[in-house]
Amino acid sequence: MTVSRQHASEHRPQVLMDHVRELRNRLMLVVVVLLLASSIAYVFREQVIMVVLEPYAAASGDQRLMYLNPAGGFSFIFLVTLYAAIAVTIPALRGSW
Repeated sequence: MTVSRQHASEHRPQVLMDHVRELRNRLMLVVVVLLLASSIAYVFREQVIMVVLEPYAAASGDQRLMYLNPAGGFSFIFLVTLYAAIAVTIPALRGSW
């Protein structure tokens, strides 16, 4: 009886470590995909911003966006490219790649 308990306790940490390795590998994949997608979205930032602002432009006519602080333009571009990258990264989070 003690042999089977000892064998079971030796097997459990190995299974746990397999899950930890799998989690680490998936998180690394998500980080790599997020970095690549955000850098690609930054390259195409003008097109992405046009798609995001299209409903605003249709509804507001000639009005333009106004930034309320000096870094407003940069933070807007940064957030739009980050959100586009997150949208691309979601399939990697689910593990469907």
